[in-house]
Amino acid sequence: MKKRLLINWAFYRPVGHLLEALQHARGYYAANHDLIDISLLVNAASPSTLVKACPWITAVYPIDFAEIESRAQQAPSLQAVPPIWDYIVTDPRIGVQDPTIGGRGAEALITTQAVVRKYLRAADWSGFSRGWEGKWNTTGLLGPEDPLPYAANPRFSLPIPAEAQLFAQQYRHHGPTICVLPGGGSSGSQQNPSLEVWSDILMALIDKFPDLRVYITGLSLNRAGQIHTRGLSTQDSDVLARRLPFVTNCFDIGMWNQIALIAACDILLAPHTGFAFIGQFVGTPWLALSRCPWPEYLFNGIPFYSVIPDCDSYPAQWRMDCECNQRIARREKKMTRCAPGYPTSFREHNFCSIPV
Repeated sequence: MKKRLLINWAFYRPVGHLLEALQHARGYYAANHDLIDISLLVNAASPSTLVKACPWITAVYPIDFAEIESRAQQAPSLQAVPPIWDYIVTDPRIGVQDPTIGGRGAEALITTQAVVRKYLRAADWSGFSRGWEGKWNTTGLLGPEDPLPYAANPRFSLPIPAEAQLFAQQYRHHGPTICVLPGGGSSGSQQNPSLEVWSDILMALIDKFPDLRVYITGLSLNRAGQIHTRGLSTQDSDVLARRLPFVTNCFDIGMWNQIALIAACDILLAPHTGFAFIGQFVGTPWLALSRCPWPEYLFNGIPFYSVIPDCDSYPAQWRMDCECNQRIARREKKMTRCAPGYPTSFREHNFCSIPV
């Protein structure tokens, strides 16, 4: 009879952290698949449907942080988790999370994990995941002395439902194709390019690739497991599509359809956002508009390139004296003088003609 392994990856909500969990689960499966059944403990605010698509994971247990903060071990989402496992592996960052970094989210994470770790018990062995110990080119087993070793750099493809693949076929194009994720849901608008910057980027691309097609995808409102796109709205995407005939607005098409569209394109172009890491697991290279506070760090054998924008403090969020923030300040001043009926995104991105 196989032993049961629970991987505790109930971390922050961005999709990238859920993809970490899938990759670490794959590492333990690759090294021990004849010995164990693997289950994941994840943040209920993340899209756990991605976990259910992975056949090497037996079960997923989404836990509600707010519920656990309020009701501790009596929280229904935690009560649904079996308390005793043969093995428990935990994300090592959970044990060293600094409460002064991450704001309210860090407090909720620390409180939740304190309850979770009192509730759970490993009958045979518990420890931290070895997955972070390898580099991109590490091979073999990590922690061979552990009861459960870890296979370094496990590679896998995220299974995409057939219906979503069929949906993406309507966007087939004989020339080069780029899928654009305009910004992250949790990173804040200052870390994402503005509408005018996206326009400049796309115009530069069409100059180099005249038969290019660009598909801009995002989310207008929060949905189960997904945060709405910040920095560029569906209305902004409509503006780009009207101005640039090679651009198509693909906002609000559904998560699996988004993933299928990314998989069908030649390149994924996006700033650092958790959802962009999906490109690594559907075979699409990621051109990352980088240099936000976090690196691009998940490796799955798919090329990606981190572009550093030509700005001395991109994303210019913390240094008010830098030239980038001076431009933002001028734009905000102009925004306050615009007619109140203009959409915020239009005012923010210099679509108001009132001079400063």
